[in-house]
Amino acid sequence: MAAANLTADLAARLQSALEQEAVPALSHPQWVERNMAVDYVLAEACGNRLYRAILEPILKLTQEIVLKVKPPHTVIHDHAEHEAIVRAVLAGDGPGAGEAMSRHLSRIGQSLADLEADYRRRTGSGAGRTSG
Repeated sequence: MAAANLTADLAARLQSALEQEAVPALSHPQWVERNMAVDYVLAEACGNRLYRAILEPILKLTQEIVLKVKPPHTVIHDHAEHEAIVRAVLAGDGPGAGEAMSRHLSRIGQSLADLEADYRRRTGSGAGRTSG
């Protein structure tokens, strides 16, 4: 959807977010913010308000968990995963972007489940239970 609905403004913002993600951050919160900026721009680029309404709270919760647990930067995903998605979107390659996003989501799924369990242990909210 993002590849089909991309405007010049969104393309520039997406490229900028990807470039900023690669710049070493001064702090963990800054790294998390930069790392998730690509996801927010991609959600907006899809042009689907319902999708954004569903995805943005999930991204915010993920950000909260990552900030609380403070994993090493590579725990969630490698920068190359976002690069592959963004490259396909900017090229207008919807199927390629979909494949890259599918690989990305498959890779991060278990990492996010592990982070959620750690977050629950640290906050005392469920003693590490995960659904699934």
